[in-house]
Amino acid sequence: MHAALRFPTAAGVGAIVVLLRISTGHVFAGQESTLMESPAETAESPRNSDTEPTPLSEPPLEEAFDDEFPSEDVPPLEADDLFGPKKELTPLEMALAIACHAVLVLAGLAFHLTILWMLRGYLLALPESDRLMAPNMVWLAFIPCFNFVWNFIMYSRVSRSYQRFFHARGEFHVGQCGESLGIWFSVCIFAAVIGMVIPCVGICIGTPFGAAALILLGIYMVTLSDLKRRVLATRDDSFPATAELLD
Repeated sequence: MHAALRFPTAAGVGAIVVLLRISTGHVFAGQESTLMESPAETAESPRNSDTEPTPLSEPPLEEAFDDEFPSEDVPPLEADDLFGPKKELTPLEMALAIACHAVLVLAGLAFHLTILWMLRGYLLALPESDRLMAPNMVWLAFIPCFNFVWNFIMYSRVSRSYQRFFHARGEFHVGQCGESLGIWFSVCIFAAVIGMVIPCVGICIGTPFGAAALILLGIYMVTLSDLKRRVLATRDDSFPATAELLD
């Protein structure tokens, strides 16, 4: 009797121990599997809405920009908005504007004609053997575009003609007879005209070069006038250019 009772009791205890071991193994195995999960799988697992609040959804960047700066049909900025409405010239104002432009053009032509006439006179004051160019070739400076190149040649040859005259008589103290002045004048007048063609900044470039060209031209003409008087002072009545100078 006691043996029969003792056996089932031992068997029951053994079964309980086996069940506990099995259940404990499953628990540890579950914990290990949870710890071995990859971070990606953990990140993909849905969050518990009860424990963590759902973040507020932010609008896209384009929608936020449109809300901050609403797109409206803004008209383009026109010149009238900056400088006021355009004012049409009356016939009298238009006639005055044309007359002013015409006067400026005629004054420029008269000034240019005067300079060329004086250069021609400088050459006529020299003996023909000392001239490096014919006096009437100065009129080539009236040819558009070509005159920018001809200025370099013309002013240089006039000065070198005077150098030739004085050097032949042993007077070397006259120097270059204004040759460098003529070359720099040609450079400045070319830069002034090209500068005026450039939009917006043309007046800032052309005005300084134009002023420098006038100053250089004035010094050049004064220098040549003084040399011409010295040449005429050494001339006698048999000088070949006498008749031309009197005309």
